[in-house]
Amino acid sequence: MSITPPLTEAVFPLHAELDINLIADEEVEKRQAKENKSSPDLTHVRLVKSGDTLPLMSKEIYGTSVHYLRVAQVNGLDDFRNLVPGQEIFFPPLET
Repeated sequence: MSITPPLTEAVFPLHAELDINLIADEEVEKRQAKENKSSPDLTHVRLVKSGDTLPLMSKEIYGTSVHYLRVAQVNGLDDFRNLVPGQEIFFPPLET
């Protein structure tokens, strides 16, 4: 247990001013590809493209396809084999 000593002096908030120059602006898709946010502990939302399957999409995000049935359940999919291009699929973070 830690005990915080009483304050003996006044505390003032810090204030900072920044001058910045942006030197590049990347297209969203290029930036996302570079960031490679495929961590299983993050929430992901993907749009289905022609030829996508839920097991393949699950493997891209989680590193394994074993979670595709859970993804189907979370998204209320009765038939995970019939994904529609443009359909939005939510991939929840994996619980540890």
